[in-house]
Amino acid sequence: MKTWPIYLMLQNQFAYGDSHSAPSPSTQIQNEEAARWFDLLMANPGRIGNLGRRPERALLIGPGGPYEVQSLGPHLPNPLTILTSHEPEVEVFRASGMDIYREVGDMHDMPMASGHYDIVFSSNVLEHALAPYCALMEARRVATPGGIGYFILPAFEGDEGGVGPFHLHCLDERVWRELLRKTGWTVADAFFQPGVQPHATKGYTHYRCVASSPPEPHDRVLKELITFKATNP
Repeated sequence: MKTWPIYLMLQNQFAYGDSHSAPSPSTQIQNEEAARWFDLLMANPGRIGNLGRRPERALLIGPGGPYEVQSLGPHLPNPLTILTSHEPEVEVFRASGMDIYREVGDMHDMPMASGHYDIVFSSNVLEHALAPYCALMEARRVATPGGIGYFILPAFEGDEGGVGPFHLHCLDERVWRELLRKTGWTVADAFFQPGVQPHATKGYTHYRCVASSPPEPHDRVLKELITFKATNP
């Protein structure tokens, strides 16, 4: 769809302005965040992922929040690949000293090879996707079979899903689980995390997944995508 870049540009402009950053938390908070996020990501690796080895390549789709990325960065394989449609945000993470390989692109049509990433991480991004099924199928295409998928989505109340004019989808856990299943992400665990702000009454749902084979007929969609990308890089 040739008009999608226009939507992506306007989302970024109205949601973030010219750049998107957040004040750096204290060293203590960073250390606590690093331990918490890494534990959440890698908890029970034998059950969450089926790689049989230490992850070597990680993809962050977003990026969806400096705190999370800065916290996870030291624990993830280097360099960390970031796919974003909002290039200035990448500089927030690069300025922190993280080893980053940046791709500017669309989550619905990723410029990455199939089966390349052992970890696919996305926080507060899929609710902005124009077509979550396509974005999740692309995430599955670039993931290593048996690899780890970690998706964080807002669990706000309200018709629009809470805050932000570009939260395009307000889907409950049942619907997200079904989308993940159809796109080849087996949900190993899902849990609710309350908001971190003192006044927050809402929060986020974490989905820890394993990259597996989609059910019929969605498995054919994945195979066709892999074939198409191999001949049209």
